[in-house]
Amino acid sequence: RFRVPSLVGMSVEEVRPILQQATIAVSLDGADHGVIISQNPEAGTVVEKGTAIVLTADPTVKEKPAAQEKSESTSERGQ
Repeated sequence: RFRVPSLVGMSVEEVRPILQQATIAVSLDGADHGVIISQNPEAGTVVEKGTAIVLTADPTVKEKPAAQEKSESTSERGQ
């Protein structure tokens, strides 16, 4: 059994090795590159090995650098 991680916001290239290591199949709905904008099943769901996870990627969405995400969340807390 495998607990599905949160994959939204990661690139398709980052996700493939994570799921392959867990023997989880990847089914892409839409583009085969870009940033994951949705997933099914949701993060936290426990699935059997070999289960397909359906990912939707948007090739036009750019990943935010981790430093930028941290500064934005810090500035949001201050408001």
